[in-house]
Amino acid sequence: MCALSIQTTINRNDRVKKQKAGILWLGVNGGADHSTPTCTFTGGPVTQSLACNTGHPTSPALHCALANTEPAAVLKDHYECFSVEIDNKVAHIQLSRPDAMNAMNRAFWNELPEIVRTIDAEALARVIVISSQGKHFSAGMDISVFSEQGAISNAGADRYVAAEAFRSNIQKIQSSFNALEDARVPVLVACQGGVIGGAIDMVTAADIRWCTREAFFCIAETNIAMTADVGTFPRLQRYIPEGWVKQMAYTGMRLDAAKAKEIGLVNDVFDTHEEMLKVVMDIAHEIARKSPLAVTGCKVMINYGRDHSTRDTLDYIGVWNAGMIPPSHMQEAFTAQAEKREPEYPDLLKLRDTPM
Repeated sequence: MCALSIQTTINRNDRVKKQKAGILWLGVNGGADHSTPTCTFTGGPVTQSLACNTGHPTSPALHCALANTEPAAVLKDHYECFSVEIDNKVAHIQLSRPDAMNAMNRAFWNELPEIVRTIDAEALARVIVISSQGKHFSAGMDISVFSEQGAISNAGADRYVAAEAFRSNIQKIQSSFNALEDARVPVLVACQGGVIGGAIDMVTAADIRWCTREAFFCIAETNIAMTADVGTFPRLQRYIPEGWVKQMAYTGMRLDAAKAKEIGLVNDVFDTHEEMLKVVMDIAHEIARKSPLAVTGCKVMINYGRDHSTRDTLDYIGVWNAGMIPPSHMQEAFTAQAEKREPEYPDLLKLRDTPM
């Protein structure tokens, strides 16, 4: 993994040359002689630390403004419910409890947002692929979660106060899947076997879905006398006709792969898990070759347009491009095409993990 470096350059002409090459420059302070000490971020994936060696009196303030001085978040070597690999700017998160049908236990709900937010905030990858091991993608909520203290009711508490606490706790569970939608990078999901209950909440929070021929989708909450509450209804009806959402929800039926593709829930259906993963990873690597800023802009605008009017979205796109359309990135795209090579774009910067 290449380190993210910061270097100091005084010469104005050299700065102009590097600007044309697509390097992101961040000025410190200007002087009358135009010898502006400037911090530059130079290519490569992310690092866990950020250092500034300008020596300029104002550089500590710049450093604090750009980077969190607390130790950076890192991915763990081991998770109870997931395995994580990052290769060539593509992160692959696998649900790794096949013997339990990848059911969503307490650790699942804590680990998934932690992994996704770390990859996103540390800019460790340009795209995330989620798949699972075993016969089924996921059987949904692990039954153990329902039996844990406080999961269903708070014995002895005032019923109205308990209801408020339950609502607030549900919002925390919902936030686990919100992390997929909130990530700056695209999240792709490859499904096989059962996509049941909470698994539908999960996959509909992602950007794109594929499945194998034997896959099926089931809003199983209805079958256990509850209403799905972690994201199925606000998200599923954005991808498939409302009539199908209602039929699935009212009956708890299984929607097969062929019908899922026909009505737009998945982009394509594959004969085998291996074939599906190969295609999905190829798509992921193609996304990773594009400008990260352009791709995140696409995700922001598509999601914004889904929840806002055409007029509001057009206005927001204009504002976005007024501030973030990158001539240097576009020039790199044109130059790379002319030179028949892969373009080189700067990665997104890492984000703070605290407010200040």
